[in-house]
Amino acid sequence: MTDNERLADLLFGSNGLTPEDCELRFPPRELPEGARVTRFSPSPTGYLHIGGLFGALVDFLTARVSGGLTYLRIEDTDKKREVADGVSAIINGFKNFGLEFDEGVTGFDTEKGAYGPYTQSKRVEIYHAVAKRLVQEGKAYPCFCTADELAAIREEQENGGAAITGYIKLPILIPFSRIKEIISAFVNSDEGFCKNSTKRFEFISNSFSIFC
Repeated sequence: MTDNERLADLLFGSNGLTPEDCELRFPPRELPEGARVTRFSPSPTGYLHIGGLFGALVDFLTARVSGGLTYLRIEDTDKKREVADGVSAIINGFKNFGLEFDEGVTGFDTEKGAYGPYTQSKRVEIYHAVAKRLVQEGKAYPCFCTADELAAIREEQENGGAAITGYIKLPILIPFSRIKEIISAFVNSDEGFCKNSTKRFEFISNSFSIFC
């Protein structure tokens, strides 16, 4: 087993979905050739506004004229800005204009369609499968920089007149043994908490990010 493979197991656990499992779970839809599947994905941070309605209408029309379908996915990962019953506010807004999605979220904790879940936060295991594969192949790695450190890097680049600003991949030089020590310091603080790989990653991801 390579260090990348050991790192992937450390971050995501040794079990769980694989990208191949995801492809079996979500096979190609049986649609006519050239059909387009479109998606509208608002955040439940307030009422539906005219810009969102226009974007959704484009999705609807694009799907309809091509013989495809459109679905509603709720991007509920911005918990700081999320409002109470924001999902219902969005769906009721579409109903007022006579728009109904073919698949996706239909209300608070309800949905329709065979390609769910259609709520972003409930799709964690799917994203873990892909992220784990990227780590296994050495195409992604954990970053332990704080938000302040990343902001300082950007400021330095901008002040230096860099044509392109972005993340500097310094953490990729950290050996696996050191990464294991850093992560263990967080995980081992609650022995029961780290038995669940999903919860373990959610816990330690508050302390680092995955970069590709």
